[in-house]
Amino acid sequence: MALQICHRLQISEDSKIAILYYHFNTKNMQHYYLILTSLILLVSCSPKQETKYYFKEQEKEGWLIPVRIGEETYDFLFDTGSSNSCIKQEIALKLKLQTRDSLLVYQSSRRKVAYHDLTENITFSIADTPMNLSFFINDRNIIGMDIINKYHWMFERSNMTFQLQGKKIPIEKRPSDILYKKKYYFNDTKVQIPIVDLLINDTISIPLLFDSGYAQTHNYSYYDESIATLLPVIALEHHENITNDSFFQYIFKTYGKDAIIHYTNPHFFFWLEPITIDNLPPSCFYMSTNTDSIYKTTQNHKYIGVLTWHFIRQFRTFSIDPEKQEFTFTVSPEDSNIVKKSSPEEIEAIKSKRNIKFIYL
Repeated sequence: MALQICHRLQISEDSKIAILYYHFNTKNMQHYYLILTSLILLVSCSPKQETKYYFKEQEKEGWLIPVRIGEETYDFLFDTGSSNSCIKQEIALKLKLQTRDSLLVYQSSRRKVAYHDLTENITFSIADTPMNLSFFINDRNIIGMDIINKYHWMFERSNMTFQLQGKKIPIEKRPSDILYKKKYYFNDTKVQIPIVDLLINDTISIPLLFDSGYAQTHNYSYYDESIATLLPVIALEHHENITNDSFFQYIFKTYGKDAIIHYTNPHFFFWLEPITIDNLPPSCFYMSTNTDSIYKTTQNHKYIGVLTWHFIRQFRTFSIDPEKQEFTFTVSPEDSNIVKKSSPEEIEAIKSKRNIKFIYL
C-alpha cells in the first residue's frame, strides 16, 4: 500500500526507500497516519518538475522534434504552416500502414494544396504524451496544426529543449526580458493555419501566415561569385495591385530603391534598416517577394505573406497557448549568443553588389 501511495504521488526513489523502511517497521495505524501526513507534506514542499525534451535545430529545415512510434523514434518537423501532420512514405511502408482516404493538405512552405493519402490511425507519443491519429503520406515527416493546436508548447533555444502538456506552461522571465505576446487567428475553419497581424512602423498593419516550418534561405550569386546567405524573415507572396495603397508601395515610398538589395527575375530581395514591428525594438529585417506577387491581384487570401522560422529563432523562448490562441516570445540582451544574425561584413558584401538595373519601377 505504501508503495502504491508513493507511486501515485510521484515520490523520488530515495524517499520511497526511507518511507518503505519505516512502513515495514510500523506496527499500528497511528504510524500509517504519520506516513501519509509526511507524504503529503513532502509533495507540497517539493513539487514535481516538468520534464523537458531535446529538439534539433536545422539551418535549412527548422525545429525537429522526436516522435516515438512503436520501438523507433523519428524526427518530425514542427510546422505551424501545415494544416495536417504527415509521415514519410518509407516509414508508412515499414510500419505497414493501410491508407483509408485521399484528401487535400495545405503546406505554406511548398505554397500549394495537394492530395495526400491518409493512413489508418497510429499510436505514437511526443514527449511521453500518448496520441492516436492518422497521418497524411508525404515526402517528409511533419507535426502540423491538427496536433499542435491541441496542446500547450514551450521551446527554449538556450538549451534546445521543449515541453508539451495539456495545461498552460509557466514562462520563466528574467528581469531584462522583453515579453512579446501575439494573438493569432485562422484563415479558414477547415484549413486551420495561424495568421498574425503585424504593425509596421506604427503605420501599416499586415497579415502574415505564421509558419515555423518555413526555413528556406536564399543564396545570392553575382556573376561567378557566391555571396553570403541572409535569412528571410518575411516572405511576401500575395499583394494588392501595385497602383493601390499596398504594403509594397508603402515599403518603396518609405525606404526607396536603397531597400532593394538584389533582383533576379522574378525575385526581389529587400533589406529594411531599421523597421519596427509592434512594440519590439527597431531592428533589421530581410524580405523577399516576386513580380507575380507585386503586379497581380490575388484573391481568396487573408494574408499577404509568411512570417518565417527565422523570425521565431530571434527569441530565446517560444510558447503556444491554444486556448487563448496566443504566441509568446521572450528575449533579452543576454541572448545575443544564441541569436544568429548576419554579420556586418555579410550585409555590406551584398549591398556593395546591388543588382537593380532590371527593376521595373
